[in-house]
Amino acid sequence: MNAPRARGRRRHTVPGTLALAAVLAFGAAACGADEDPNSLRDDAERAAEAVRSAADEARSEFDRIKDGVDAKPDTRVGTAETRPDGRMAVPLTVENTGNDTVDFLVLVEFRNQAGEFVDAVLVRIEDVPAGQEGKATAVSRVKLSPEATAAVSRALRH
Repeated sequence: MNAPRARGRRRHTVPGTLALAAVLAFGAAACGADEDPNSLRDDAERAAEAVRSAADEARSEFDRIKDGVDAKPDTRVGTAETRPDGRMAVPLTVENTGNDTVDFLVLVEFRNQAGEFVDAVLVRIEDVPAGQEGKATAVSRVKLSPEATAAVSRALRH
């Protein structure tokens, strides 16, 4: 999975299957209440596999970064807003506490009001000068209720 690169204050999320596979499978498992219980169990198993696959893909993206430093303490999540299309948008701010211009890779997880994982997006923020902040927006790939929450699961400065 290749992430588009964001410069300055533009935001970009990593396209691909990370969140999409998990969310589509999750949605498929949640649908079909009138279906055969065995079919629902199969859907739930496929959803769980999609979540595992998405998590593996995110780990792989982070593993590609060999010179990364934990940047979770330097990453802030702003107030989430629900867009007209029902997707949740969450502003991110990263602070470059290092001495060089660096890039950041941030994994944002969205959870429903019960605390269950429902979506995740990878966000790249590039070319953040030393001592400066970079900004981006993480946008869920699916409609979420206003009660959903977003949190940084992992962040690297590299």
